[in-house]
Amino acid sequence: MPSGLTFSPEKLRFSGTP
Repeated sequence: MPSGLTFSPEKLRFSGTP
């Protein structure tokens, strides 16, 4: 998993910056 990418189980979606 690339750095800067984090998973939010509360939102059930991936969010981050490339």
